[in-house]
Amino acid sequence: MQEKPKVVFSKTRRSESVAKDFPFTQSDIPAATGEIAAYRAKAWDAFKRQISPDVTMEPWRRTDLRSMPVETYRLPIRNAFRRITPSPE
Repeated sequence: MQEKPKVVFSKTRRSESVAKDFPFTQSDIPAATGEIAAYRAKAWDAFKRQISPDVTMEPWRRTDLRSMPVETYRLPIRNAFRRITPSPE
């Protein structure tokens, strides 16, 4: 005879947290001209239209992003890739 699995219900709701925003702004994006500037402007507008995922969205409901340190994220400085040590072959 198999035992029925125990199901535990929590009576307290998880505190709703306000999504944190990334610390960079449009002024942090390097200046450009012509088509590159238009492309970057469109990309920034698309980024700002996106909502931050939270646990109320089905694909994100098992992913707790509250501890993600978004305040530490920065856009890379110009030519930062040149400082990276090449990996050995």
